[in-house]
Amino acid sequence: MAMRIRFLQLVPVLLGMLGCESATGLHDFGRAIPISAAQASSEAPPIRSVTLDAKGFTISGHMSTPTPCYELSAYRDARGTDVTITVVATSKTGGCAQVIGSFDYTIATAGRCPAHLVIIHHYEGT
Repeated sequence: MAMRIRFLQLVPVLLGMLGCESATGLHDFGRAIPISAAQASSEAPPIRSVTLDAKGFTISGHMSTPTPCYELSAYRDARGTDVTITVVATSKTGGCAQVIGSFDYTIATAGRCPAHLVIIHHYEGT
């Protein structure tokens, strides 16, 4: 199974004074976190917005897949003042229309804001 990783963006967040929570994960990418994803009808920037407040941060983004038969999941890995969010697209089994899939997603995480935020789109099974 070939895997592609696409490093999207390093978002410097100048809120290091708030600190970071430390998390260890059960998955290679870190601790699983909730993600809300829906089929989208058009292309959009990979990262639409990152909003921060004292409670945490919210990421709104877009991810294209080789077909619409993918599911998105998200993981958070915190190390010191750096946080990496990995959005993983996993192919569903079975037949599927051979057209490009397009997903809009939102990830909201609680905890202190990072000094540096890295967002990665990872494709499994492509």
